[in-house]
Amino acid sequence: MLRYSNKSIFSISDQSVSYILVNTENIKDPKRFTNLLGKVMDDVATRASNGVSGKKFATREADFSALQTLYGLAQCTPDLTTSDCNTCLRDAISSFPDCCDGRRGGRVLFPSCNVRYETYPFYATPTPPPSSG
Repeated sequence: MLRYSNKSIFSISDQSVSYILVNTENIKDPKRFTNLLGKVMDDVATRASNGVSGKKFATREADFSALQTLYGLAQCTPDLTTSDCNTCLRDAISSFPDCCDGRRGGRVLFPSCNVRYETYPFYATPTPPPSSG
């Protein structure tokens, strides 16, 4: 994410402008999917806002069916407080019912945070460095 402004933006949570992107494909069994999505997004929002690594970033995968996985991501700019990050992520997640209900994926992007879910992997999982032997 790249952000610039003619005024100070450091440590200031900003949800003033949002961009919403939607996967137009419908999901089967939307009620069960929405329930799982809520759990996944709650988890990633909590872990990202706590940001123990200082990165304010979290991902999670959950099985929706034997053949379909739900992927979720939450991220804040690392300068936000835990509280401001959590508020920003929760505000972004609260947009999902209006924009993305019954859809296979969605994204809400604020200047200070973003959330995304899809039924396909859209982020790389970190691999451990090779051990020196």
